[in-house]
Amino acid sequence: MKSSRNFEYLSITILVLISLFLLSSPYLLRGRGVRVVSISGVCEDVLTPGSIITEVAGYQISDEEQFYSLIKKLKGPTTFVINYNPRSCYIPEDKSLNITVTSLRKSALRLGIDLVGGVRYVYEPQETSESILKETLWKLKERKKSWELANTEIRSFDGKIEIVTGKDEEEYLPFLTKKGEVEGGFVFNVELENDKGKFDFNEKTYEIERVDDKIKINGITREVNEKFMLDGVEFYVKNVSSNGTFLIGKVFDERDLKLVESRLNPTRLMRQRGGYVFVVYTSLSENASRNFKKLTISQEVNVNPLTGESLLANPLVIFVDGEELMKVPMNGKNKGLEVKELALWSFETNKEEAVRKMVLLSSLIKSGRLPTDLILQEKEPYKVEDGKSLFLIPCSLFLLFSIVSPLSLMKKYKKDSLIVPLLILCSIIIFFGILSFPALIVLVFMLGLIISFRKEWLSGWLSVLTIFFLFVSMIGILMKRLILGVASIYGLTTFIIYSFISLIIIGLKLRRGEMKKVYGNLWKSSLIFAVIFTCLFFIGGSLAEFSTSFLINFIFYTTIIIPLSLEKFKKV
Repeated sequence: MKSSRNFEYLSITILVLISLFLLSSPYLLRGRGVRVVSISGVCEDVLTPGSIITEVAGYQISDEEQFYSLIKKLKGPTTFVINYNPRSCYIPEDKSLNITVTSLRKSALRLGIDLVGGVRYVYEPQETSESILKETLWKLKERKKSWELANTEIRSFDGKIEIVTGKDEEEYLPFLTKKGEVEGGFVFNVELENDKGKFDFNEKTYEIERVDDKIKINGITREVNEKFMLDGVEFYVKNVSSNGTFLIGKVFDERDLKLVESRLNPTRLMRQRGGYVFVVYTSLSENASRNFKKLTISQEVNVNPLTGESLLANPLVIFVDGEELMKVPMNGKNKGLEVKELALWSFETNKEEAVRKMVLLSSLIKSGRLPTDLILQEKEPYKVEDGKSLFLIPCSLFLLFSIVSPLSLMKKYKKDSLIVPLLILCSIIIFFGILSFPALIVLVFMLGLIISFRKEWLSGWLSVLTIFFLFVSMIGILMKRLILGVASIYGLTTFIIYSFISLIIIGLKLRRGEMKKVYGNLWKSSLIFAVIFTCLFFIGGSLAEFSTSFLINFIFYTTIIIPLSLEKFKKV
């Protein structure tokens, strides 16, 4: 019996220690520095997105606040330590760095913008009609869902769009507000000799001649970036030089693509040696299928002599808003076919980069391009008054009930009455651990089932139904990005009030010998609360955040705190 008690309390202690480690790990394990999210203008050839900056002009960088304060004063030749290598760039006197970075050292808890504030962006659409504004707003919210941005709010006012985001999600804003014009096409590298060359397309040969910075195709002059039609397929000239020219034949844009809904998940990320491969499964429109056939039928096929794998000579290149996103090698077996589905894939050495490209591509295919360009008008801190003071509510209630509950139960249960505040304190610590690492809730749920079976707490259909609803809520929590906001604080406060009052009532009723009545009422109330809060969870919004906070603690309370408390109370 003693070893049984040791197992249960040792397991709870381990969960508490894991939670404390998770909460402190960012300060113990993560290095200093900032990561470049976006940059334009000065130094953009040196400070590329994804670069890690650890030092600026001889100063060690600890976080983004320090970085922003330093770059305000930078002029002239400046040295940065980028990816642990020194690089230099020149900042003119009349210019400054237009850069967005994010700290490498992040808090384990993702604090909500309604609790600690964030950053406020105001965009003005180029076209301001009501229908355009509504469509833009809807597409931005769809992209927000794809990126799983739980700490970002989007709304419209006075013909403008306001986006308030937490600092932990600010780095996604450039992808969220892109126009989102996705194009895929084959690049034809036409070599020129004496300013003349040719290329094969759709079983025809086209003569190319360079004239200064332009080219003639079958005698018709074309400029760089000019779009034109060849045999029903849209082309444009990428660049022109004395050695050759690049032509791009368009296969599709995002309007020709759909995510393959027959698959359980139309996107996939896989780990391979040396990096990560992501795949986005798409279906093509009839027009895109015909374009694919025309653009591949005259291409050469290269065969790897070692593996026997055949690939088209030209890869399919994906562009987003005119910038190259990735190149997709095409299987030689697809040459000259009207393919109906395409797996758009790419290999990346960095997991974050693979996820970013995969989500960007799939979100733009799903939501489509914005109907208008968004012009940034304002960027300013978004401040919340007295947000952190809300923590005083659950803290004060916990301290109050930690005094009241032992006093009300001390006469009968003596030192055993202290188990109530101790177990609830453990639940709160583990709750914060789950917010930082949601998978921890699986260990809590499994431990709760083990303890409930060992204490013979599970009995009857009411207990089965309650556990079922708790299991459903656990799965939902695992699939959700968790943040600690105002609604979470209220959910935690509700749990503290409920748990302390119910345990005090249980102790008092057991003292009067109402054992059977206590068991029946406990499972009835547990089922009612499990059903109500699970339904609130799936409604979404602030109610989901509120119910998530309550349910995480309620799982621990129902399957661990109650059986252990009953065991203590029954002994007396």
